[in-house]
Amino acid sequence: MTYYTQILQAASAALLGYILLHIYRTHRSSNAFQAFARANNCQPPVFSPSRLPWGLDRIYKIFTFKGGDFLDDFIFARFKGEGRWTLVSSAFGGELSIMTAEPRNVQAVLATQFADFGVGKRRYQQFGPLLGYGTFTADGAMWEHSRAILRPQFSRENINDLEAAERHIQRLFQALQVTSEDGWTERTDLAPLFLRFMLDAATEWLFGKSVESQLAALVTAGPKEDVDVLPSTDLGRLERSFDGAFRIAQETLARRVRSQGLYWLFNSRKFRNACAVCHTWADHFVAQALKNKQARPHEIKTISSPPREAFMNPETKDADQAKPKYSVLSEMLELTSDPLLLRSQSIQLLLAGRDSTATLLSFIFLELARHPPIFASLRAEILSAFGPDPSSTPNPPRSPHDPLTFTTLKSLPLLQSILHETLRLYPLLPLNNRIAQRRTTLPLGGGPLGASPLAIPANTVVTFSAYVMHRRRDIWGPDAEEWRPGRWEGRKLGWEYVPFNGGPRTCLGQQFARTMAAFVVVRMVQRWERVELVGEKGEGVRKMVGLTLAPAEGVRVRLKRARAA
Repeated sequence: MTYYTQILQAASAALLGYILLHIYRTHRSSNAFQAFARANNCQPPVFSPSRLPWGLDRIYKIFTFKGGDFLDDFIFARFKGEGRWTLVSSAFGGELSIMTAEPRNVQAVLATQFADFGVGKRRYQQFGPLLGYGTFTADGAMWEHSRAILRPQFSRENINDLEAAERHIQRLFQALQVTSEDGWTERTDLAPLFLRFMLDAATEWLFGKSVESQLAALVTAGPKEDVDVLPSTDLGRLERSFDGAFRIAQETLARRVRSQGLYWLFNSRKFRNACAVCHTWADHFVAQALKNKQARPHEIKTISSPPREAFMNPETKDADQAKPKYSVLSEMLELTSDPLLLRSQSIQLLLAGRDSTATLLSFIFLELARHPPIFASLRAEILSAFGPDPSSTPNPPRSPHDPLTFTTLKSLPLLQSILHETLRLYPLLPLNNRIAQRRTTLPLGGGPLGASPLAIPANTVVTFSAYVMHRRRDIWGPDAEEWRPGRWEGRKLGWEYVPFNGGPRTCLGQQFARTMAAFVVVRMVQRWERVELVGEKGEGVRKMVGLTLAPAEGVRVRLKRARAA
């Protein structure tokens, strides 16, 4: 027997031993899992049909889906086709993949069995290049620490300050110019205007300084700044690049999320440079805030805003300049001085604050344009509570109506019903997921009808669809897929309605988003007495799924200026 033959035999024996050990461990693990399932009264699931192993045919459809509506024609169609609200299938490598639209399962994942589920390492791997570690990308102690830093920033006092929002709404109004004698604007897509409004308001709220993207869009006629370059040390150049860089980074993050474990395929130079622009811009304010704190350790020092004389009432200008200016960043400095954590938290808040509220506003005005009688009723409610647009009349007298505040905005029943109904029909996160941290169960999904408990192994991805759950006819009635704000009269909220998640990880900024959206709706409706849909007026609204849900074709409307009172 030669030396090489001995080596080959030893290697073969080692391989055989490894295979036998793997079979033994798999068998033992399977027996333990089955015993766990029996002990918890779980039933085996009915697996979704698949033409190829590991559901490769479904993965292929996801990557190649074009045209139509992905949520309606693929996600919702799967539930309807299989006749169950929890779908179980084989994933790559033989693991389970679960998608559910059951309120009890969602409650278990987000609340009652919270410790069994987390966002997992993949969330950071997918989002990390832009967001870093923070509330949205971490579990355990890191998540608890990040959330503790953010929680105080969403007090009612902080979200009740709408002064900056009024300045930015005036710039949005400048982009909506009346072009005809009868008071109508030209055809306008409101979606990018809402995105710029929220970017400007959110950056001022976070950093104490707005990127002024709405103003830049009004005054810049040339080509936009190319972000496919290394980030600049020139703050002015960074501000001009930020809007485009943030958009490019978000679009790539959406592709990384859809690709699941293949996220690393989407890591282009353009994406990396866009992230670098966002980081460098945020780092500027973090460094300045840290420097201010070191210079005056016993005094909160915030970053001043750019001159805004053209958008201020002369009588309030001096008082505004004398008043200390709030910013989230300066408040977070009271709890941490870690520059990377401050940057990550700031960008994560910006991502959530900008897109969620802007998308909500887009769907609200799309549906108001499709339902003129509801727009008229809303306008009557708003004018009764707050009066006409105060900026339409030079030097208006003191208004006898209530001011716009968190409390007064919540007191309008139709406005609040419109917010609820829009978030129901168009949830900002139509799909979300958690990963089982350990062997655990779901209340429903087992058995031939999916009505028994379901045992799931550790590392199983559980995807839950608020979009599908919010449109279930057995929960919401036969008109579940219609926009009808009246359904909210006297209705109590439960786990069938989760536009901002729920449980310990419920969205901290939900009241900020609702308040800002309500403020914009009120100010728009005060200024414009009619909104008219332009273009296709089909039965449905096509949707685009990125990091958040958005109208696929924008919000193309004309608006008619209200006559001055």
